[in-house]
Amino acid sequence: YVRPEFKEMHTGKSSKNRRNIVEEIGDKLSTPARFEKAVQHLRDSNVLVGEPKDIGVLMRELNKDFEEHVDEIKGLLYANFRKDILRVANRGFAEWYKKKLQDDADYDEAIDAHINGPVTKENNDG
Repeated sequence: YVRPEFKEMHTGKSSKNRRNIVEEIGDKLSTPARFEKAVQHLRDSNVLVGEPKDIGVLMRELNKDFEEHVDEIKGLLYANFRKDILRVANRGFAEWYKKKLQDDADYDEAIDAHINGPVTKENNDG
């Protein structure tokens, strides 16, 4: 499942580079509501002291919250980079397969020659 605001990020066919996508994901997560959630959670747990030194523990809380969004982020990254990854993952396949076909044909020809003797013009004419 991908939240609608994440879907918004990859609708259309605009070409986005890696940095743009990382920025968009970060911007979607960098919200006052998410920050407030971290503050409220730690305030309810009596962890905060109401001073700037709270920032470290709040950052750790934000990092934990980030993990709740992993599936959405995976979906977005997959949608944006799938074609690029496939292109690289399949690189060289066509050449490999052509070579395999040739090697298989050469092998079959060698087996036939071993079993039936070498193919000569006389044997081919019937």
